Amino acid sequence: PSRLDEALSEALAGGVSTRQAALHLVSAAVSQMGLSFGRPGGAPQLNRLKPLLSLMAGELRLGLEGHAANDTTCAACAALEATIIAFGQSAASLEAGGSLEEVSDCLRQLHRAVGDVHSYCADLPDDGGDPPKELALVARVAAAWQLEDPRQFSSEFQRSLNAFCRL
Repeated sequence: PSRLDEALSEALAGGVSTRQAALHLVSAAVSQMGLSFGRPGGAPQLNRLKPLLSLMAGELRLGLEGHAANDTTCAACAALEATIIAFGQSAASLEAGGSLEEVSDCLRQLHRAVGDVHSYCADLPDDGGDPPKELALVARVAAAWQLEDPRQFSSEFQRSLNAFCRL
């Protein structure tokens, strides 16, 4: 866990040139170890996660606006998907853990990202042409959210289905 922390810190400190690697590292760490990032005791590392979620949501938005490379957008989507799933798996322990303010802060960042996904889908022209590459990436984020919390964003998801059906 301390080596993971060091690797994450170095990847984040590297700026734009290492951002994609940092996002892939977050995705792999959360997928393998959950929200604890492998820390002894398994307690969620929400204070570590909050700035990472901000980075993920920001990179997603930049990618959807065409200001980031597709590879970085892909890494942000993978990290968001892994984090959404980890939150779903940890829901009961997060509720019982007493860190509701930190949980709320993290969920706010996830909501922002999922909202951006649905706004992106709503803004796509329905011209019958090939869908943009980003659509497949964001479809996985939206699908992960729907699996974990189908009530939240349900109307937005229904409106996004036309775009997703183009895949």
